[in-house]
Amino acid sequence: MRAGTKRLIPLFWQALFILLPVTLLSVVSFVSLRRDTQMAEQDARIRAAQDVQSLARAMRASVNDEFQRFLVLENTWTMDLRLAGQPTVTGAFPDDKLKFNIEKWEQDYPGLTIAGLATPRAEILTDGRQIDPPEILTAPTPPRWFCEMPPEQQGLWQRLRGAFDANKSRISILKASEAFANSGPTRDAERAAALLSEPSANIAGDSGSFPTETGLSFQEIACFQLLSATNARLTDALVQSVWWRVINHPSFISARLLQLAEGLTNNAEPGLSQKVFWTKEYWLDQSKVRDWLDQLRRVSDGSPLSNGRGSGVQRPRFEDLRNWNMRLPWAAWVAEPYDGALALFDPCEFNMAGNDPEGEPFTGFGYDVRFVPREVVKTIFVRALQENKLFIPDYETASVTIEGESIVPSFPQPVSVAHAEGGWQLLGSASQKAGTVAMPDTVAFSVNLYLTNREQLLSAERRRFQLFAILILGAFFSAFIGLLATWRAFYRQRELNEMKTNFVSSVSHELRAPIASVRLMAENLERGKIPDVPRQNEYFRFIVQECRRLSSLIENVLDFSRIEQGRKQYEFEPANVLVLVQTTVKLMEPYASEKGVRLEIAGAGDSHVGLEMDSRAIQQALVNLIDNAIKHSPTGETVSVGIEWQNAYGKTAGIPPAVLLFVADHGPGIPAEEHEKIFERFYRRGSELRRETQGIGIGLSVVQHIVQAHGGRVQVRSTPGTGSRFIIELPIKNQNE
Repeated sequence: MRAGTKRLIPLFWQALFILLPVTLLSVVSFVSLRRDTQMAEQDARIRAAQDVQSLARAMRASVNDEFQRFLVLENTWTMDLRLAGQPTVTGAFPDDKLKFNIEKWEQDYPGLTIAGLATPRAEILTDGRQIDPPEILTAPTPPRWFCEMPPEQQGLWQRLRGAFDANKSRISILKASEAFANSGPTRDAERAAALLSEPSANIAGDSGSFPTETGLSFQEIACFQLLSATNARLTDALVQSVWWRVINHPSFISARLLQLAEGLTNNAEPGLSQKVFWTKEYWLDQSKVRDWLDQLRRVSDGSPLSNGRGSGVQRPRFEDLRNWNMRLPWAAWVAEPYDGALALFDPCEFNMAGNDPEGEPFTGFGYDVRFVPREVVKTIFVRALQENKLFIPDYETASVTIEGESIVPSFPQPVSVAHAEGGWQLLGSASQKAGTVAMPDTVAFSVNLYLTNREQLLSAERRRFQLFAILILGAFFSAFIGLLATWRAFYRQRELNEMKTNFVSSVSHELRAPIASVRLMAENLERGKIPDVPRQNEYFRFIVQECRRLSSLIENVLDFSRIEQGRKQYEFEPANVLVLVQTTVKLMEPYASEKGVRLEIAGAGDSHVGLEMDSRAIQQALVNLIDNAIKHSPTGETVSVGIEWQNAYGKTAGIPPAVLLFVADHGPGIPAEEHEKIFERFYRRGSELRRETQGIGIGLSVVQHIVQAHGGRVQVRSTPGTGSRFIIELPIKNQNE
């Protein structure tokens, strides 16, 4: 295994131990957050199942109260209308309490009025016969007294009828009546003749209900004659008779009687006109109820009772409900016209006086039927939803199904069953029954809760998910950055170790060579192998030079060590820059001569300008630069050391006063990409095995630190093949005139 690979193994394990826990934590956290989301949805279903039960129970109480309230007002109102034919009742509010209750109800249900919604109650037997409102006699049949009359008697009756219809004189009518009476008619026939002779008495009383030979009552015929007369006018008795015949004993001419009476209201007293108006209103309400009862009677065994809305509810036939043991309140929708209503059936037993049109007595089991208009039913249930909307969170919506028909509440947002089945998620459902005090548990309804906004339901979990995601990603990113920093530090440390190794090798080499030379020359002198005095002097000179070189090398190493440890100190004092440069050049001339390089001073400038500086440190920086220039200069070349003054007296604005010390050579030059690297510690260009110049790679680093400590900077201007020029820029702080 190679050394580089061995060094990478610890880094691999460090990366593994950094990333693996973070990765596992991220995966576990995301799985846990996903599980929390599922649990939140499950909790929402559980809460919805509980809420919908509470909502249905609360709605049941509200609906019971509102059904009772409406039916009481409806019954009071319709009973008032039923009595509108009485002289003392006008069809308006009979007392202030009813007026207050109706106005309060209409305030609670804006847009709805009791007058426009109230319908009469109905009474119907289980065999389908209706007691109230009475069925309309569409095909009257002759009564028994006429059918049993002998032919001669029928001729006399027709003579009497003809005289009456022809509006003959009173004497003629009395003669015809006397002739009929002398023919020995039955008691009923004799009564009919008496009623025919006195038409004005037929509009009131029970006698007016006696049937004529056509099957119509004398009262109906009398009302028709009085209303259609040329000089006809409304009277209390006439209006009351019209009410009695139209409302209690309707027939095929009832609508015509109402039309004739309504045509006389323009010239009638206001009270009578109002009575005619309410008579017609009650007649229309009864017609509505008759239509609904016809729909209910047409329900066949096993077929749905259509509600006109595309849904239905299974109900048995009336004939199947004759068994008294099955008497239970129930409800069913009736459809158009009139927008439909919900019929409430209350089982009861009838034993009433009077017969149906076929003469059968109204006795047996049946139902008291109350009709609640569809609009009122929907409004009551929507109101109940609104009163209990605390059970419906903002992210849910509710739908209500009443006896198989769904209603669409307008809050929190509209819901349709089709949309709910296709898109929204059903969270819970509950069923209840509502009714009134007299008819409890009559109306079956169910409440469904749907999830309409999943984002809002999971908003808290989503925020927590986002927070954890940010934290996890931040941890992962931090770990990744830490790994990159570790990776970089690892390679930086490896490069630094290599540099230190090279530094140790260079220092060893730099120390070993001069020490070996000094030792060799000293041994030769000691053993007397150099007898010539000039030769000995040359050896002494070489020994001094090598010692100076060693001293410079050791000084750089010591300074570098102090710099690294932060213990390097400088002593600033006034110094003459020109003298410092001249002294340094003279100091380095022997070394340059040894290398075959010539040193010269260029651009001395104003020699009288001085600076505050550490002369020894600046001289050491110059020595390092000159030493590098000599080492990299070919034999016979010149190294220039000089001084330039930059705005020394501060006369040019924008240019700081400074002294520029430069060292220029004609060596191989330095590529631009290495201008910054050469000032790094231990950095030396080229391979250690192929490097031909001496040095240990810390000289320029020491120079840069010394110059920066003086507030200046070091610049290099060099390109390969043209040599190098190093410039020390020192700011001028004190000027000596």
